[in-house]
Amino acid sequence: MGEYRERLHLVPAANRYARMTVAEVTKEARKLAETLREEASQYRTENDRISRAQTEEFYKATTNEERQAIWVKYTSQSGEISSRQRARYEQQHKSEAVLIRGEMISRLPKEEQEKIRVYHSAYMLGWFYEEIIDDLEMLVSMLAGSSSLPPQK
Repeated sequence: MGEYRERLHLVPAANRYARMTVAEVTKEARKLAETLREEASQYRTENDRISRAQTEEFYKATTNEERQAIWVKYTSQSGEISSRQRARYEQQHKSEAVLIRGEMISRLPKEEQEKIRVYHSAYMLGWFYEEIIDDLEMLVSMLAGSSSLPPQK
């Protein structure tokens, strides 16, 4: 009956996570956190490579003009990496991350929900993968440790 009402738009359609059990939602959150961790590692490796190249060239430079040009070149490259990371998050992970987070929060006891920021800028902006990963893992832990979980869906 509920699915029928959703299809007729009599009630808001639930996202796919709302139909999952707590175990399934936390499994999806862990999977997303791992994907983000792998991507963050790739971007960090790329930034480290740029930083080493910049340092190498900086030591070889003999004038302030050369150093300035090197700084501009590598700062631009590093910025491009950050832009690519944010764009990838926006395109591939943002909606999933926001939905999973919201679903996990909705399943926590009310007193636990009140302790959590409703709006988390890292999710919306995709700036810091580590913040999103930490938040997802904290919510998984809170769900696993909660003794008064709502009935599993």
